[in-house]
Amino acid sequence: MHINRYILIIYFFSFIGCKNSTKEENLELNRIIKSISIYDSIPNKIHAEILPITVFSSNDRDNIIYQYPSVNIEEILKFYPNYSTADSLDILNYVCKLRKIKIIDKINPNLTIKTKKNNRNSFQITNPIFFDNNKFAFINITLWDNYGSFQEMSYILKRQENDWILVKSKKGMQQ
Repeated sequence: MHINRYILIIYFFSFIGCKNSTKEENLELNRIIKSISIYDSIPNKIHAEILPITVFSSNDRDNIIYQYPSVNIEEILKFYPNYSTADSLDILNYVCKLRKIKIIDKINPNLTIKTKKNNRNSFQITNPIFFDNNKFAFINITLWDNYGSFQEMSYILKRQENDWILVKSKKGMQQ
């Protein structure tokens, strides 16, 4: 009987920990989107679903099946010249628990969740990848215009207190 209580207590605390973790991830994601919107023109409609991004190493190039979206770890690390082996392992093993974004009106007052079935004039994000003790973040965004064409963008941001500063952006695939 005591074992069941311990299991229940452990389960309860792990559930509370996940709640706080996803709440913090959502807060940081809202801050990142706000920073990107300052530096780059993005629509005010966002897809609620967050795309999981696959990080791969060029050593694994022949051994994995690529999924969209994906990024080579070297693309992330070239923006961070002082990385350690621990940083690269953290990036490769990073798991984001957040699956949908919840807009925080105080941070992004003009942002709304996309409700129409078409993608026009909206954007979708991947989960951010945090590294160097959460001082840096990498994120991909897919932007759709009024005609349904899209442009992928990759961003590296650096944390400064409660804000994120854009370090580098790169255009990706376009159609």
